[in-house]
Amino acid sequence: MLEQNVSALANRIRIFKPEVVACVFKKIERYIRRAIAQSGRQSKFYALPASGGSTG
Repeated sequence: MLEQNVSALANRIRIFKPEVVACVFKKIERYIRRAIAQSGRQSKFYALPASGGSTG
């Protein structure tokens, strides 16, 4: 399912032209990196460390 969304995210990146893309879930980092590459943009990418637990 995640792989299917890479093209859709790449399209959004092309449209919105973000300077920075941040990933808050390590599990999807590779898909976001692929989407950025497919978009042809040179957006900076940051993968934020997961907290490992709830904050509530």
